[in-house]
Amino acid sequence: MNKPTIIYDSHCTFCTASIDWVAKRDPNQFFAFEPSGCDQTSIWLKERGIDAQLTDKTIILIKPGEGWFIRAEAIGEICAHLSPKPWWFFLFTVFPNSVLDIGYKLVSYTRRWSN
Repeated sequence: MNKPTIIYDSHCTFCTASIDWVAKRDPNQFFAFEPSGCDQTSIWLKERGIDAQLTDKTIILIKPGEGWFIRAEAIGEICAHLSPKPWWFFLFTVFPNSVLDIGYKLVSYTRRWSN
């Protein structure tokens, strides 16, 4: 893994659409994308001590040499590299990730029932 990699639930329509949205705003191809169910993803998670069951509940961003991020923290890290940045990016400068995680969990819970 040479570039920051976003691990997502490829069985979730909302997650896949979100990855498409990010890819369109990543003109320099800063990010790589990997579905949560593939063998390579399992290896990366195991190497970092990340519980593989997290991939069913959240987005994971692995940044080589820096670490890994989940939920709102991952989204904030991702949005910081997009062009143009989404209008709502300012939320990540105002609210702590613990507060933003509440919103993330609500969306995650809701999308599970809509698939």
